[in-house]
Amino acid sequence: MSRKQLFDPTKFGNELFRARNRGKAEAMSLRDASEEIGVSAVMLSKIEKGESKPSVETYLHIVEFIQSHGGFTRGIVNHHMEA
Repeated sequence: MSRKQLFDPTKFGNELFRARNRGKAEAMSLRDASEEIGVSAVMLSKIEKGESKPSVETYLHIVEFIQSHGGFTRGIVNHHMEA
C-alpha cells in the first residue's frame, strides 16, 4: 500500500502565515507568534516557508494558534490514502 503525503508543509506554512496576518491592522510578528506557540522565531519562519516540519507537539500548538486566530485548519492534513 502506498500513501500520499499526509502532511503538506507548504500549505501548513501558508495557513500559519495567514493566521499571523488575519484581521489585524498590523501583522503579528514572528517573535510574538513564536512566543505564543512555544518555538523559536527561526523555527517558526522555517515552518512558514515549508523548509521544516514541526514535531507533533509543535504541530498541535500551531493548529491551536491558527484556530485561535480565526484560521481554518481543514485541509492542512490530507487524509487521502490509496491502495
